[in-house]
Amino acid sequence: MGRDRSRLLQRLAVAFFNLTLSNYGDIIGVDDRKAEGIMDTTLTKEMKLGALAAAAGVSPRTVRLYIAKGVLPGPVRAGRGAAYTLAHLERIRRIQAWQAQGATLAEIRLRLAEDGKAKQPPQPVPWWRYAVTPDVEVIVRGDLDGWRLKRVLRGIAVFAEHLDEEQERDTGHENTDNNT
Repeated sequence: MGRDRSRLLQRLAVAFFNLTLSNYGDIIGVDDRKAEGIMDTTLTKEMKLGALAAAAGVSPRTVRLYIAKGVLPGPVRAGRGAAYTLAHLERIRRIQAWQAQGATLAEIRLRLAEDGKAKQPPQPVPWWRYAVTPDVEVIVRGDLDGWRLKRVLRGIAVFAEHLDEEQERDTGHENTDNNT
């Protein structure tokens, strides 16, 4: 009996959400204090986790998973009275549609990240070129922090010394080979 009632409430919530309810609550004058149960999930702008899950046809655990995986934003109001909006429901439906097409949550997260970005060319980044020897250059990003740049430059100096030592050893071997 309880399970059947839960399914019925879930179907009612889904049916109500399929209507254009953004203005419906304002038209009939539903007050947040009076709204309870299904009315709370469909006729107000905010809903609790269970109501969101029921309207989307998923478990509350799935909603939490979506938030943890970064495909669904957190509630608009956190804590014990956490609240979700119709935007959360729309996002869950979008996620479900992509999953029905075979997309993983990682792929969905990438799609959502791309949707949020305007298609703009990447910002230019300055680069510094250091000639270590006549035939070796090291290229370093120019926007490094000062402390990091100092360490990199120290490393380049050590690298240059090492190459010089190797070159002297190699030229020394060539001279001894030529003398024999």
